[in-house]
Amino acid sequence: MRVKLAAQVLSHSVAAGIFSKIAKGDMPTGAVATVPFTSLQRRVTSSRGIIKRRGGQPALDENAEKKLADRLLHLASRGFGITPKAVRKYAFEFAERQNMEHKFDRNAGMAGQDWFHRFMQRNKKLTIRKPEGLSRARIDGMKKEKVTEFFNTLKTVVDINNLRRRPECVYNVDETGMPLSNRPPNIIAQKGAKDVVSMTSVERGENVTVLACMNAAGQYIPPFVLFKGVRKRDDFLLGMPPGTEVAMTEKGWVTEEAFKLWLQHFNRYRTPGKVVLILDGHASHTSYSVVDLCDSFEIELVLLPPHTSHALQPLDVSFFKPLKTYYHQKATSWQHSHPNQGITKVAFGALFQQAWNQAATVGNATKGFEKTGIFPLNANAIPDHKFIGDQESDIVESQVQSSSSQQMQLQVQATNTQPVADTVSSASSRQSDKAHSSTCADEAFFMKKMKNKATSGIKIKSSSAKQRECRVPQVQSSSEEQVQSKIKVKVQATNTKPLDNIVLSTSSQHSDKAQPSTCADIIKEILPSPLKSPIAS
Repeated sequence: MRVKLAAQVLSHSVAAGIFSKIAKGDMPTGAVATVPFTSLQRRVTSSRGIIKRRGGQPALDENAEKKLADRLLHLASRGFGITPKAVRKYAFEFAERQNMEHKFDRNAGMAGQDWFHRFMQRNKKLTIRKPEGLSRARIDGMKKEKVTEFFNTLKTVVDINNLRRRPECVYNVDETGMPLSNRPPNIIAQKGAKDVVSMTSVERGENVTVLACMNAAGQYIPPFVLFKGVRKRDDFLLGMPPGTEVAMTEKGWVTEEAFKLWLQHFNRYRTPGKVVLILDGHASHTSYSVVDLCDSFEIELVLLPPHTSHALQPLDVSFFKPLKTYYHQKATSWQHSHPNQGITKVAFGALFQQAWNQAATVGNATKGFEKTGIFPLNANAIPDHKFIGDQESDIVESQVQSSSSQQMQLQVQATNTQPVADTVSSASSRQSDKAHSSTCADEAFFMKKMKNKATSGIKIKSSSAKQRECRVPQVQSSSEEQVQSKIKVKVQATNTKPLDNIVLSTSSQHSDKAQPSTCADIIKEILPSPLKSPIAS
């Protein structure tokens, strides 16, 4: 028995050689006997592909879990990630559709949390992440065509001004909001506590706008701060980073006049000579007076494509996030040491300076320009997963394929040579056959015209059950043979009932009967990609 198991494990040629040596006496049978019986049995079982895991078996087999994991990654890459609870529901629905034996909760209609945790352990490429909010406008705005056009424009401006080797002359400016409040971080609290609170200055603090600017060499322009209000006070500058300028606007936002003040501030600290300034297309940045002022200062403006700043703006990529993180850390510490006070415009300066000094590093600036491909100029620096707008939904693709196949099925099935005869009366004359053939040819002509309109599921009713005359325009032809040579129609009829309706079948009706749904198809039906709504023309 042990020798037979060994032969099953080995290939035929090797097994034949071993048996021949045993028969000749060159190899003792004990050599095979030294291999444990359980090892041989386990090896034979695994070679047959029926090896099982220890303990309880998962409800979904390995192939189904792999397909489900791939589908989850596919949706997450397109901005439509699935929550753990939703995965449990879809697993239950899949098991029901496949008629699998499972122990999922039928009342709740979902798999248990234990199954989900083990599913995540078995699929190491999956993990739970906190996603960043990305608006529909930003998703649609990230198109390779727009990004390529931006890099072509930037390349032209840089080459004309001979700035390829001068990173100190390539700047980026943008604004961000800093609240007069703190955002509490994660804290240590009692396990199971219902209410975990942390003191903040106010429920919702007033926003302070900060205009930041840096170049590809790692140098920063002193910040420009906008407070909400009318009257500017000297103590607003207390504790601010050196060179900071403060201005007042009605709502604390960037306006055209405030941006022109910043341009004058920028012109005092920037590198002398011609420079390139990259910024978004906000209305306050693109007025005629702003453009004229930039021309007088020898500043070349290059606008980012709409809704692409999260991927193409160096400040958004590498600077603003650490700046706000450090600011909220300092603000929280200050609030704990001043429990009876709130963060005011006067106190803002000292907190902001500490955060600015930590975030405004050479590495953050140069890394932002490098990752966006602005300096060194590299149009391929943006990874493919950023172009979510270029990734079409698979539902849209399947519907396009379905519509094209429906149009193909709308073509009338042609016969080989014979015109169609009336099946109700088998002994009809040739004249009635010719008349009926002409009538059906008219019907085919009408159906061919309707096919061009891409209309599916059309039913054409006859005026008489016996004659089956179609209510369509008559085909003008010189002879019956010419009509039949162009259009030949096959009308299906039974021996007992005349054909009252002609129904055009679609490809989906045939495919459902011909091909059963696979594991991947069922998962796509359960987890479809959201349908992309058409853009209004």
